[in-house]
Amino acid sequence: MSEVFVLSDGRKIEYKVYGQEDGYPIIGCHGLAGSVFADGLDELLKELPVRYILIARPGYGKSDFFLMENIARWPEIIDPLLEHLKIDTFDVIGISAGAPYAYALAAAFPDRVKNIFINKGLGAIYKPEILALYPDGIEKVIAIYQKGSLEEIAAQLQETYLSQLTEEHKKIPYIRDSLVGGCLGMAACGKLEFMDWGFNIEDVSQPVLLFHCRDDQEVPFATAEKTMDYLKNAEMIAHDTGGHLSEALMMDMMSRIIAKYS
Repeated sequence: MSEVFVLSDGRKIEYKVYGQEDGYPIIGCHGLAGSVFADGLDELLKELPVRYILIARPGYGKSDFFLMENIARWPEIIDPLLEHLKIDTFDVIGISAGAPYAYALAAAFPDRVKNIFINKGLGAIYKPEILALYPDGIEKVIAIYQKGSLEEIAAQLQETYLSQLTEEHKKIPYIRDSLVGGCLGMAACGKLEFMDWGFNIEDVSQPVLLFHCRDDQEVPFATAEKTMDYLKNAEMIAHDTGGHLSEALMMDMMSRIIAKYS
């Protein structure tokens, strides 16, 4: 079961704790389609030798929708929840579009965040030189995220990603939680990532371990490589094949975390 934390202004944030209650805490940042339910990994996460906390961003699942000024606001928003859970030092995991939120936590809490794990993570696309590494032909999509309203971005998501989902897909918990409120949570997440993040990725000084597939067509490998240039202490674990939804890549990351904390 997930739980809901109420912020001082009344807004609600949903979270779910996996693993061991007395284990070392790791905060999970889900992807563009995501929630506190972990796409087929729930059983695995229950066995982790850590305390893994997945937090749903605004507009996902039971988290109230509100538009943040930028991604740098996320650490400030969830800090009361971390205090409630008695979490001081911790690691972070960023999955796909959750990577910028993991970096934001690291930049905001340099003495509290110890390690960062990034799986198929979105690069620092607010930097033009990284955005330029995306293949030709997606300029129209990028323009919608950069200049469109949330409603226009949500319509674009409906036309592309969501139109491919079957009714059975829509019943999967993490997909169901991504679709609430007309996909405004997903739209806001996408828009914020193309804006100035509100912090500099160069400020992330902690060890970063990135996992990425060379054949990823959704988040090109070149963007992950270039993002490493701005990180002070980064290492890449690359798989040749598997694409953006590689189960092997996810299992590789999880197995290394299990080994680290067992």
